[in-house]
Amino acid sequence: MSFHLQRTNEEEHLINSTFRNPQWYHRCRAGYPLLIAACERIDSGVLDTAYNGPDANYGARQGIATRTSCPVFLAEKTIAHALKATIEQNSGTTEDTHCDAADLWSIFRTVCEHSVYRPATWDEPSGYGDYPTPFGFLLAEILSDYYFICDDAWHASGLGTNMPPDILAPIVRMWAHCVMWFTKDERHVSLRFRQSAVYSLLETTLERRQTETHAQGQQETRAAWTQVFVNNIKNAMTSWLPDSRHYVGEVLDRMDLAKDHISENREWLRQELELDGSGGGAP
Repeated sequence: MSFHLQRTNEEEHLINSTFRNPQWYHRCRAGYPLLIAACERIDSGVLDTAYNGPDANYGARQGIATRTSCPVFLAEKTIAHALKATIEQNSGTTEDTHCDAADLWSIFRTVCEHSVYRPATWDEPSGYGDYPTPFGFLLAEILSDYYFICDDAWHASGLGTNMPPDILAPIVRMWAHCVMWFTKDERHVSLRFRQSAVYSLLETTLERRQTETHAQGQQETRAAWTQVFVNNIKNAMTSWLPDSRHYVGEVLDRMDLAKDHISENREWLRQELELDGSGGGAP
């Protein structure tokens, strides 16, 4: 049996007039206290033991998962939904979306610093999943939210027939910085998790490039979508050189060439990101 939390009409109205209202949200800087409360909760260390162990109930998709009472998860989702509403309504400024996207980045970085990679949990063959701990689940959710916000914007644009909104770039930039953060060290998540994070970002870029090169028109607008991703990945990579070149290049080498958007555009992306040869080239 599954259970679903239902909002009342009054609660729905309150949400729509506040956290789904970009004008109110940014005027009040409503995400800031959520960010501070979440990061202080993590940095206090009280979650370290429980959130670094396997917990199927935290990530459960049926029933009432324990994350529904987690202040970190609730803060992350509230900020992500507000950011999604800003993009959907094409409201706010690039500074507004930068602040919101950077709030997610701050939670991501704080969670990552407290997450501990233990092979017995992360690599257990009978399977706790790709993100077996609550900290791992939170990291995956932030990356997933960046992806879906960008993907929703892409579909809203008519698959690139309209120019990307200026307010999208900060979101792609912070997504790329989250991915590159894993080049810092290997103590926080599994290798598979790290590689899947960069794979998703690279594949999204290659899909935009494929649409651009196969378009029967609107080449300029579709090229602009491709460049939003390329430029912001390059920007994020510069913060972690030279390790980021090897990190990105190694994943690029292992991408599935059976997919046309990968086989046709992989070498183009290697050149755009200035990766020299297999595995990124840089020692």
